[in-house]
Amino acid sequence: MDTQALFARAGVGFQTYEQMVGLVHDGAFDLQAWDALLHLLQGQLRANYVSLVLLPDLSGPGLPILFAGPARQDLLTAYADVLHGLDPFVNLPRNRMLAVDELISEAEWLDSVVYRSCMAPLGIRYLAGADLDVGSEAVCRFRVCRSADAGPFGEAERALCALLLPHLKRALRARAVLDGSDRERRLYAGALERLEVATLWVDRRGKVLNSNRVADEILAADDGLRLVGRTLRPSLHAEKVLLHEMIARVGAERGKGPGLVEGMTLTRPSGRTRLGVLIRPVPPAGIAEYGPCPEAVLHISDVERSVGASPALLRSLFGLTSAESGLALLLVEGMTLDEAAVRQGVSHHTARSQLRSIFAKTGVTRQTELLRLVLRSVVPLG
Repeated sequence: MDTQALFARAGVGFQTYEQMVGLVHDGAFDLQAWDALLHLLQGQLRANYVSLVLLPDLSGPGLPILFAGPARQDLLTAYADVLHGLDPFVNLPRNRMLAVDELISEAEWLDSVVYRSCMAPLGIRYLAGADLDVGSEAVCRFRVCRSADAGPFGEAERALCALLLPHLKRALRARAVLDGSDRERRLYAGALERLEVATLWVDRRGKVLNSNRVADEILAADDGLRLVGRTLRPSLHAEKVLLHEMIARVGAERGKGPGLVEGMTLTRPSGRTRLGVLIRPVPPAGIAEYGPCPEAVLHISDVERSVGASPALLRSLFGLTSAESGLALLLVEGMTLDEAAVRQGVSHHTARSQLRSIFAKTGVTRQTELLRLVLRSVVPLG
C-alpha cells in the first residue's frame, strides 16, 4: 500500500503526523524525543504501553527499553533479564508491523509464560509490533500494547504504525552510526590515555570540548598551560597568541586536503623542560556533524612524564628480555646507565651488557636514538 493510501486509512491529521515524524528523527540525537513520541503514540493508538527496545545485539545481556505507560519496574526487570528469552513475539519478519495473533493462536498466547507472568499483570491483552533492522545484524523492537477493554488493533492503528516505521528505521540507523563514532572516539582516547599521551579536542577558537586524564593533570598543574573558562591559556602571552593562531589555521584548513599539522613548545614558569604541543586537524564529519564539534586535536608531550610503554610491549615489539625492556624504559625516562643499574639492582657491567643487547636488537647505537625509537613505536603522533 502506498503512502497516500496509508495516510488516508490512518485517520490522523497532517499536523499530528508531522509532529510524530519530527520526533522520530530528532530521537537520533536526543532520546527524549523518542520518549515524547512514545507518549504521543500511546494516546493516538489508545494503547496502555508503547515501547522501543534498543537491542544492539540479540545475544547481549540486558535490554535498554524506552516506554510510555505505568509500567512496574519489577516486571520490566524480570522481562529484560529472563522473560524476553521466552517471548513468542520476537524475531519477527523485519520492518513489518504485525499483531501477535498473526503469529500464534489466541490460546497459545494466553497460555504463554510471558503473557501470564508479565503481560496480564500489566493489563496487556493485545500486542502488535515490528522488528527493525538497523544494520550490522542489530535489531530494535517496536511494540504497542492494548488492554482488553481497548480491543484489538484496527486498520487505522496499523496504517499509522506502517507510516512511521520507515522513518523510525532511518533514525535508528543514524543513531547507530553516531553511537559507533562515539565508541571509536572513546576507544582512541582510552588508548592514548594508557600511553600517557595528553590529548585535548578543541574548536578553532581554542575552546576545549573534551580532554583525557593526562591532559587534565597537566592543565591542573598550571605550569606552562592552564584553562581559563574552557579556553587554553599558555603562561606567556606571546605563546598564547601563537598557539591560538595555529589552532585557528589548522581548523580553517581541515577538509581541504592533507591535514595541516602545527607544533610548538610552551615555557614552564617552574623552569622544568618545556611542554611540546602537536596540533592536528579533526576530519569534518560532513552532514553527520552536529552540536559543538572538535576541529583540532592537541597532543601535549611532557618528557618528564612516563612514556607509557610497558615492559611487555617492548618485549613484544623488539624481542627484548624482561631485564632489557626494564632497562630500556628507565633510559627512555631520562636515567643514566648507572642510575638505571642501581634501580634494577644490577652491576654497571651487567647493565652495559644489557644495553649492548638492546642496541643490537633495536638497530640503534645511542641512547637518544633509543628514546626516539620507543616514542615513535608506542606513540605514533607525528
